[in-house]
Amino acid sequence: MKYLITGATGHLGSHIFNDLIKLVPSSDITAGVHTISKAKSIADTGAQVVGIDFMKEVDCKINPNAVRTKKISFL
Repeated sequence: MKYLITGATGHLGSHIFNDLIKLVPSSDITAGVHTISKAKSIADTGAQVVGIDFMKEVDCKINPNAVRTKKISFL
């Protein structure tokens, strides 16, 4: 299963990411972040990092090229 964590560099999102990475391979996790430069530590784990800005309508739609899976679990 693949997972997309939005707000992964924020307070709650970072805790969710740190707990989830203990349970599943980092290759199964995509971290959606507003500021990609703040996600270096997430990228270093092997998780994919994608920029998401909920103020932009285009970013609110799942991009199949950003998250290559048919099943996405929203936590």
